[in-house]
Amino acid sequence: MKLLSVLLFASVSGLVVVSSVRAEEQVSGGEDFPISLIPQFPNRELNNLKQNNISYSAADLMAQGVTRVTGVEIIQTDEGLELILETVAGSERLVPLIVPEGNDLVVEILDATLAFAIRNGVTELDPAPGITQVTVNQGDENSIRVSITGENQAPSAEIITGRDDLVLSVTPDGTAADEPDDSINVIATGQGAEDEYFVPDASTATRTDTPIRDIPQSIQVIPQQVIEDQQAIGLDEVLTNVSGVINGGRSSNAEEEFNIRGFSDTSVLRDGFRQFGSQGQNFAETANLERVEVLKGPASILYGEIEPGGIINLVTKKPLSEGSLYEATLQLGDDALVSPQIDFSDALTSDGSLRYRLNALYRHENSFRNFEQDFERFFVAPVISWQIGDRTDITFQLDYTDDESPFDSGLPASGDGIFDVSFDSIINQDDSVVESELINVGYDLEHRFSDNWQLRNAFRFSDRDNFSNATLVGEVDEETGIILQSPATQDVDIQNYTLQTNVVGKFDTGSVKHTLLF
Repeated sequence: MKLLSVLLFASVSGLVVVSSVRAEEQVSGGEDFPISLIPQFPNRELNNLKQNNISYSAADLMAQGVTRVTGVEIIQTDEGLELILETVAGSERLVPLIVPEGNDLVVEILDATLAFAIRNGVTELDPAPGITQVTVNQGDENSIRVSITGENQAPSAEIITGRDDLVLSVTPDGTAADEPDDSINVIATGQGAEDEYFVPDASTATRTDTPIRDIPQSIQVIPQQVIEDQQAIGLDEVLTNVSGVINGGRSSNAEEEFNIRGFSDTSVLRDGFRQFGSQGQNFAETANLERVEVLKGPASILYGEIEPGGIINLVTKKPLSEGSLYEATLQLGDDALVSPQIDFSDALTSDGSLRYRLNALYRHENSFRNFEQDFERFFVAPVISWQIGDRTDITFQLDYTDDESPFDSGLPASGDGIFDVSFDSIINQDDSVVESELINVGYDLEHRFSDNWQLRNAFRFSDRDNFSNATLVGEVDEETGIILQSPATQDVDIQNYTLQTNVVGKFDTGSVKHTLLF
């Protein structure tokens, strides 16, 4: 299918960094990406760091990969406070950019991302005398933004890197505003090419946000960028990127099936929830997919009675933790395909504690056969995320799909092949139709008892109503070419109620770190 895509968007989440660096030259990472960075040396003060005059190109930054920050700890000290960012792969690869903004000391940490458990950010009010607020949020997809607000002026910070964490030692009597005249401002006004095909973490294999390199099971992730670049409008198109996964066919345009490692009836999950068992999957919409995770092998038993080939988990989009997104897309293609869609995300309150995301789509397409009924789909998926407190978050989500399509059972077999008829021949009646309505609604609640222990509770209600009015193909007389047909009407309504609750804890035994899921 040929697609023409028109993209209109406005995003308030790009990287704009201002850093006061003592330097004579500026190294450019591209025509629109000048950047000079403060290097990292353990146990040296920020002022000493600035005098080293070391710069990196954008290509050097990308070669470092993305480091996942798994926890944030704020400790009051005699001088002020310590902000500790715990990491998985060590903090040596983290690249901090520091700049005072009024009473705020802002630290942009490049090539870093917040783990799922703290994806909505961390905020603490009045953590120490002279410091009124500390916030840690996800910036763009590969950067973290730390903001430390002083009571009367911007605080100062000393950077200390360790094997498992990055420490900012903060004092309220900032000196950043009193820089000598020979310092210059370096502004990064562009955004380097991001390796958005690389996804370091996956949750499907363990139900925890774990680096893929630490998971012994076979798991493949198709990120959102791949889905967008392919302009995929069906899950079957997305899964062509995964080895061992085969499209099992479409049952009369009413359901789709997939095979993994030779096992049929593969279950398709949505955010870890099974919808209708192994069979009878509706056509999944890709408009609100953040990524698709495929877990292969018998480890899929983690989700109950499932074929040992594996499972497919659809991870949906959530509200952005910071910034705004307003995106509209129009797809045009063969067979009169017209598909406009929107993707919006923004804050609903001034403090950002209540945020939303809205994905909606309408699609119309003709069949290559001459049916009276065309393909039509309406899809809408609103999500609201509420940060109740520093340790409690809840997300409410709903998605609704309304489908109409022709009932098409294909061509019957004849001997060693199929009937020799024209490509657009109809074996069913030309007015055969399939109508389907699907609604999913639920919530995800998370409460963190401490930095190491958390409770997660989630609920989903699903309702699928399928109606078909068609003729079924029966016996075929190969000599006369006469096909025996029989009328059939089916109306199926399936409802599911699912509740998941688990406790996740982290602890050490000597030098070995553990994550416990109960």
